[in-house]
Amino acid sequence: MPSLKHSELQALSNTLLELYSPCPRADLPERFFAVLERHLSCDSYCYNEFSGQIAVRMAHHPVLRLDAGVFNHYVDQHPTIAAFVRDQTESSLKISDFLSLSQWQRTDLWNNFFRLEGLKYQLGYLAENEGPRLGLALNRTERDFTEEERALFDLLIPHLLQVFQTSQLFSRLSEVAEASRQAWLVVDSTGRILFETGQAVDLLVEYFGHNGSLPAQIRDWLNRRAVALTDSNGLVSPLQDFSIQRGPKRLTVRSLSPPDSPEQRLLLSKDDQELDPQSLRCLGLTKREAEVLFWISHGKRNCEIGQILGACTRTIGKHLEKIFVKLGVETRTAAANMALQVLRPSSLGKGSSPKYPCG
Repeated sequence: MPSLKHSELQALSNTLLELYSPCPRADLPERFFAVLERHLSCDSYCYNEFSGQIAVRMAHHPVLRLDAGVFNHYVDQHPTIAAFVRDQTESSLKISDFLSLSQWQRTDLWNNFFRLEGLKYQLGYLAENEGPRLGLALNRTERDFTEEERALFDLLIPHLLQVFQTSQLFSRLSEVAEASRQAWLVVDSTGRILFETGQAVDLLVEYFGHNGSLPAQIRDWLNRRAVALTDSNGLVSPLQDFSIQRGPKRLTVRSLSPPDSPEQRLLLSKDDQELDPQSLRCLGLTKREAEVLFWISHGKRNCEIGQILGACTRTIGKHLEKIFVKLGVETRTAAANMALQVLRPSSLGKGSSPKYPCG
């Protein structure tokens, strides 16, 4: 096997870090083209998903005027595909491994498909696995591929195949989540969205005008949740669920991951029943104190509550001091938990009643 230069190996290592970053299955061809173009110079790159020997998905970079139906009609004349199917070869193959240029140009497949773009030489790979099979092809018009180029392509293939297979699994899990009509997000420690269901996208658009990134309010809540709040007894209590109100509709975001997890699994839900802050007055609070406690229970900071209620941050702090005294608590978390027992008694479980019944 030909050896690679240190610079080539270093570039390959950097590429793999980018390759394994999550991306939607629909974006796989572009992801693969970017990787291949960086290391192997060609006139065109082709991404295929095969069922047997039939290409069920085909993409080219740059875009070519080639018809997949024509390719499938003459695919039995493709020497490397036949070899992959017959011999289950695990390394890449060149057309020139089997046919001379003149022999290749006498085939119907060349004359009705490849000749339209003048693609005389090809280095390709076809995976041997169940379900959709990944096919990749590098094409040139003027010169064949070297053994060094084949070696580099073979180094990339296991990683491209792993990313392809992972995307298939991810796609199936997404379909299950969509079928369950649940809104899920998976985000990393920087707030980058790694996975989202269609229902989650719809909710983010409705409440935040989703532009493909995690809304700043949710990202800020996750950051504050990661820095756990400690109560007077030294016990760590993470923030409550994030929620945002839009008229009578309320979006709640709940994390099912530990606060310090590098990835956060978020479940989004919408409640059309408006919660009334004044229901908290049964705790012995004034109207404004009830409003402050309501937003405390929704994970809001004093400055955010001040913006919502049109009051300065210092005034909100004074209200909070009085709330602590009236409720007999010392932390925001304890106050929020008491509020939630009033606002969401159903969360206590069937047959239970709030510790602080009102009415």
